[in-house]
Amino acid sequence: MTAPAFSGPATVLVAVMVAYLGTFGPILGRRRFRELTRTRRHDPAALTRYYRRFLISWWLVALSVPVIGILSPSLRVEDLGIAWPSGRFALWIGLSAFALVAYLAITGQRVARMIRAGEVFPVRQAIAPALPSTPHERLLAVAVSVTAGIVEEVYFRGLLIAAGVGILGLPVLVSAALSLLLFAAGHLYQGGRGIIGSGTIGLLLTVLYLTTGSLLLPIIVHALVDINALVLIPASTPEQVAAAELRAEQAGAEALPTVDQSHDHEYDRDEQPTPPHGIDPAGQRSGGGLRPAAPGGD
Repeated sequence: MTAPAFSGPATVLVAVMVAYLGTFGPILGRRRFRELTRTRRHDPAALTRYYRRFLISWWLVALSVPVIGILSPSLRVEDLGIAWPSGRFALWIGLSAFALVAYLAITGQRVARMIRAGEVFPVRQAIAPALPSTPHERLLAVAVSVTAGIVEEVYFRGLLIAAGVGILGLPVLVSAALSLLLFAAGHLYQGGRGIIGSGTIGLLLTVLYLTTGSLLLPIIVHALVDINALVLIPASTPEQVAAAELRAEQAGAEALPTVDQSHDHEYDRDEQPTPPHGIDPAGQRSGGGLRPAAPGGD
């Protein structure tokens, strides 16, 4: 990759956007997700608002890309990955990527059947408040997935890798690694597992971009992966979660060791201590004016 040419004003705008995506963006995303988690059950419109905020905020972020291009006349669209895939193995890489998407879709349907049968997956439950349940919510979820595929790829894979090379003078791989960290941090609201999962998918998308020189395949794969995860695989119902928790409690109770109390009600003569002279087992003394343990004798 030749070093892209960013102007001074464009560099300032890129710095502002990186600061937003690296700090304020993840914090705001986590706060909005927590708000959704609190309000989803009793507010039917909560998820719709959440989706609309996502769409508005990310398309506003996307508007900065053409502004940066206008501010940098020497910056080419090819520098941002807006080009047709090229390279010796571009075709095979593309076919491999779509084969992976097909595998994820098939696996996702197996997971969906297991969820409908009552199985609960903690990874899915971590994002359950953001999963759609009505036709209108599913339509918005598709729009969210497509938006994420376009905007996030243009920004994290296209613009930020180019900015790291052109502004900071970093090697391509180092710039790509820093961009990947920012991408993973943007999924802070999903918790540790979500960050790792998003980072893994982001690594695949980065490889697709760097090997083809185009954002076309990463955008398509990203959107399809999100549609599969967000729309095609349902969330467990509260009743299913409660039933799974009850089964776990019962299984834990059955796994506890059983204490054998049979010796609590038996008296082992072999282990009985021999009482001192003149004292019967009931603790009574046979002499000294006290009543003997048992009648008899003289």
